[in-house]
Amino acid sequence: MVSRALFQGRGFGSGIALNTVAAFAMMGSAYFTTQYLQSVLAMGTLEAALWSLAPSLVIGAAAPPARPWPRRWTGPTSSPAASPSPRPGSP
Repeated sequence: MVSRALFQGRGFGSGIALNTVAAFAMMGSAYFTTQYLQSVLAMGTLEAALWSLAPSLVIGAAAPPARPWPRRWTGPTSSPAASPSPRPGSP
């Protein structure tokens, strides 16, 4: 269970909201892409599924090498996991 106190912070609540919107957008895109491939391009179910895997494979291959790129522009920053904030109510 997620504590309700976490939602009081602007960063957590907006992060969860943005993550939820992104998840629905990705699922909608996946759904409509397979519908397009099957209905408009007359592909079979297996062929449409295999064509739908292609972008995932490209992203999966490109993500690990792209990981250090943001640091080139922003410089090294401390992550929230590196310096945890104290719990509410702790001494």
